[in-house]
Amino acid sequence: MRARGCDSPLGWESLVRYFAGELGAEDEAALEEHAFACRGCAENLAAVATVVIRVREGVRTGAIMSVISPATLERLRSSGVRVKEEIPSADHCETTYDRDTDLLIARVRGDFSGVTRVDVEFHTAYAGLGYERDVPVTGPELLVACTRHHFRDPKGPLETRLLVVDADGPDRRILAELHLRMRGPVEAPRS
Repeated sequence: MRARGCDSPLGWESLVRYFAGELGAEDEAALEEHAFACRGCAENLAAVATVVIRVREGVRTGAIMSVISPATLERLRSSGVRVKEEIPSADHCETTYDRDTDLLIARVRGDFSGVTRVDVEFHTAYAGLGYERDVPVTGPELLVACTRHHFRDPKGPLETRLLVVDADGPDRRILAELHLRMRGPVEAPRS
């Protein structure tokens, strides 16, 4: 990442890790000291802040469907996000997104042995095909987060087909597949 007038600019990864709270106290203090003294790096820090804020807003408001880590799920829970978890018994899952749910988690299970990274494909009627690339595999399942935004459309249930593909393999070997059908809350009839 280039910074105007800086001989040792702060890297994008360091700036993102700063906002994610992943730097140690010493590294955090050094980054802040440099950014306060360097106009170019301060501008880059502000740009990263904007991206981080928009991504967080996107996750909270539902503009983003993505794979999250168990640690992220726990941080969301501890910040007051109301979570509903679904553990599909096979490759299909049908659920209702209740009014008291902010975030729906679908646990996608598969044979991920020997795999360190996967690509996840999201196939939806409303948005077409989306990808999340190079998702680290840390266990026997992936946590897919779906937020309330997906249920504002009254045209019917949201249907998503998730494919988990080996990111390191020479072919597109499918490791897991899940058909997820989600409905928004049903309105009670008015009398």
